[in-house]
Amino acid sequence: MQGVMDASGCPAGSKPCARADIESGPALPQPLHPTMRPCLAREDAPLCYRVGMAFHRLTLLACALGLGAAIGAHANGDDTHARPPAEVAGLWCGDGLLHEFSLRLNQREEQVEGELLRKGRSRSIEGRIEGQVLRTQSTKVGALVLEKQGDELRVTGGDGPIALARGTSFRRSEAATCTG
Repeated sequence: MQGVMDASGCPAGSKPCARADIESGPALPQPLHPTMRPCLAREDAPLCYRVGMAFHRLTLLACALGLGAAIGAHANGDDTHARPPAEVAGLWCGDGLLHEFSLRLNQREEQVEGELLRKGRSRSIEGRIEGQVLRTQSTKVGALVLEKQGDELRVTGGDGPIALARGTSFRRSEAATCTG
């Protein structure tokens, strides 16, 4: 059961021994690491020390690898959850295939709700924004995945008839209505 440690920080199943037995055995490195001091009271003190220090090094290595992975993900731009959600509240007017559509959104942090309008008809939508990506819930006409790129909400995915407009976008409008 190598690697399993008892309450004293030494390998489980090791027998305790007298101080005289330790002094006659191989010398332990000095200064002794504080977590390894309990090993002094064991007959297998040098082995206890080596196994304990190996366990200590593995713990440090695991922490370093975890930190390295987090730093690597950040450097690669994979920190969607670390960024605040994009601001998407307001009126968005459709371009291209979506020129007859408008999207009026309200936002509270990551939660988004609003209306998709076309020729006087309206569909309620709800969704969640993570970083720059807005995902709407599925409705009778499908769901949308929109990515905010500057003053555009670009359709990057989804399902249903409206998702056929993948690659087109909605543009932010300062006007009260869209003309299209």
